[in-house]
Amino acid sequence: MGGDLIEAARTARVPHFVQTTTSGTGQHVTWVKGRWAVMEPYYATKAEIQDRVREAGFAHWTLLKPSYSLENFLPSERDVFPRGVEGGLVSLLKPTTCLSLVALDDIGSAAAAAIAAPERFDGVELELAGDRRTTAESADILSRALGPTPTAPDMTEEAAVAAGLSDAGHGQAALNDHPQPAHPSHARALGLPTTDFETWVHTHLLPTA
Repeated sequence: MGGDLIEAARTARVPHFVQTTTSGTGQHVTWVKGRWAVMEPYYATKAEIQDRVREAGFAHWTLLKPSYSLENFLPSERDVFPRGVEGGLVSLLKPTTCLSLVALDDIGSAAAAAIAAPERFDGVELELAGDRRTTAESADILSRALGPTPTAPDMTEEAAVAAGLSDAGHGQAALNDHPQPAHPSHARALGLPTTDFETWVHTHLLPTA
């Protein structure tokens, strides 16, 4: 579908193409092998789309590479954390794993900024994050906001699967060894607003009055 969009945009002579992909796409070739070969098709498809955007001949193009979505912590996302934040963050993420985190609203804001200023964002490949936290730090923020239940996971694959973890566990485990390169400083350098984890938790997870 990404290729079809690129071709349709070329046919329509769209002057600026903004593509959203995933943090680390393009750098994945150094590690998607052996144990992580299962991740290769996911990244290879995204990398191919990136290459086609670069080579399509648009007057301006921008690649947004958002990191781990903060919306994964929402109660509805049980395929990511099957027991929710209140159930102890069932996950293969290790307590010391540092996650680059981004809010969906910040991805939209970055895209809007790029569309509004095509020359300024021409050729920009933005590794987009609003915060970087270890899993232990994230669990501490959740505990202070919501109560003492959320704890940092330190689970074997067998224990996590028994607790309900789905195929999302492969991506989580990969982040332990190969963190995403997105960093809040990249967005700040472009003057883009971003949301830190604690602010997001208070906005999205605390009950409203």
